[in-house]
Amino acid sequence: MKKRVVDNDYDFSVSDVSTEKVAIVEIGQLDEYKGSLWFSYRGVLFFAVVVLMIGPLMGSVKVVSWFGFFALLVFLPLWFLLNSQLMHYFAMSSQYLVVRSHLAFWRREMYRLSDVEEVVIESHGRAPHSMRVITKDFKNKKYYGGTLSTKTWRELVKRLSKTSIRVRNEIDL
Repeated sequence: MKKRVVDNDYDFSVSDVSTEKVAIVEIGQLDEYKGSLWFSYRGVLFFAVVVLMIGPLMGSVKVVSWFGFFALLVFLPLWFLLNSQLMHYFAMSSQYLVVRSHLAFWRREMYRLSDVEEVVIESHGRAPHSMRVITKDFKNKKYYGGTLSTKTWRELVKRLSKTSIRVRNEIDL
């Protein structure tokens, strides 16, 4: 959908920009920027809590209280959702930026590099470093990269800087 905006001296058009579903064949070679799910702090913490919650059910405990079972059914999906939002990784081709999650592996968000206005690398308190993608229509979304090492973040920032995208590095990687 195209919108037409006319100013007295300047005429330009704005098109809606959104994440899109593109076949892998169209993307080309992807360079991945990801950390280890199994050896990162977030990954180890995620699996430790899952094992500690499920362990008693798999062991020799004969009686499981209804409260414990209910807590397991409520807590584990919430724990999964929280951690799937904190453990993203990134991939780039010559035309696309792809964002995926280690845990929610079926989810994939893709941005055409030509539609991205700016990328902001930021961190807040104890939260993992994150990448905020701001598109040309000024929509933005933040992706936490909880499994990425500082070295991987540096490589990603270096690669993004080689494109036409403005990169704002607020954590001095």
